[in-house]
Amino acid sequence: MRALLAAHANTAWFLTAVLADAPAYRPPYQQPRYLHRQTGGASYRGMAAPAGDPGPVAADRYACPHGDYVWYRPDIGTPIGACPTHHVPLVRA
Repeated sequence: MRALLAAHANTAWFLTAVLADAPAYRPPYQQPRYLHRQTGGASYRGMAAPAGDPGPVAADRYACPHGDYVWYRPDIGTPIGACPTHHVPLVRA
């Protein structure tokens, strides 16, 4: 897969940027250094750039013990539900 992506210029730069972002492996447009370039560090479309890292926030991951369903807890106040298929409590994964 890596050789296939590296063989084309349009995907090679993307692959290089993602692999350089270890251990998060975020797409370039979600990495802080690229977000800074997009906004110029000052404003974007007349709006102030967001403070801090506007990338994805780490969320607790929960999964069905049977392995067919994954759910991410959006905030600490959201109760942990059950698997919609097996109706068993989700466990932190």
